[in-house]
Amino acid sequence: MFFAPWVAAVPGTGGAADAVRAMGASSRLAYWVPAVALVLAVHRVWWPALLTLTVCLLGVGITMYGAFTLTVHLGWLAALIVTGSAISAGLLGRRADRGSRAGVAQVR
Repeated sequence: MFFAPWVAAVPGTGGAADAVRAMGASSRLAYWVPAVALVLAVHRVWWPALLTLTVCLLGVGITMYGAFTLTVHLGWLAALIVTGSAISAGLLGRRADRGSRAGVAQVR
């Protein structure tokens, strides 16, 4: 939506971009399929984090297609970004901790 000139510069994207911009079924599919895929991809994280991610994705999707103000939609986007960043940091931090502990145990 915001990058129409950039998308138009890529050959063959006109029809798909127009369908998404129309905010119809194609646009909803283009949002909900990746959203569900994201939840399924991180389904093994701590359940409150997964629940928060799911609620934020629902909030973004509902406010994008419903009769809500831009401020409400941007608030849900901000919550989603914070939640996604926290989950990513937690997953990366957990991996680094395991590696450092294993390295220390092997040295002793």
